[in-house]
Amino acid sequence: MSGYTTNGLSVAALPLTGNEQAAFDTELGQGLAPESEAISVSMLKGYYRAPVVVPSSTLITLNALQAELYTLTLATNATLAVPTNLQSGQTFRLEVTQDAVGARTLTLATGFKSSGTTTLTTTAGAIDLLSFTYDGTSLLTTAALKFA
Repeated sequence: MSGYTTNGLSVAALPLTGNEQAAFDTELGQGLAPESEAISVSMLKGYYRAPVVVPSSTLITLNALQAELYTLTLATNATLAVPTNLQSGQTFRLEVTQDAVGARTLTLATGFKSSGTTTLTTTAGAIDLLSFTYDGTSLLTTAALKFA
């Protein structure tokens, strides 16, 4: 973990998912309550992490610490594996675009649960958005389909 010190404050650079608070050491030794030594994500106005572009392959494994949004242009049929580095309560999205050929499929591996269809739109150039929430055991999945 990297960080920096400024004005007597040591701040650690932590990957934030939007669901937690990142504690930092004030080095003041004044017995401050833990809640006064935390920065909530809502306090980080302008906080933004760029989407991660995922290369198309037959097996896709995301690193859940890299981003809140991943983009993928399917150039082959693929299986989405359970991401690495998941944290309970974490949410992220995958924007899937069909290539110029279309008719590509994305199968969700064991570990994903959905209350509805997650079958992608097969039209060439179609865009679908899959949203995931990790409950500590499963990835609860919803799909917004047919954007194009």
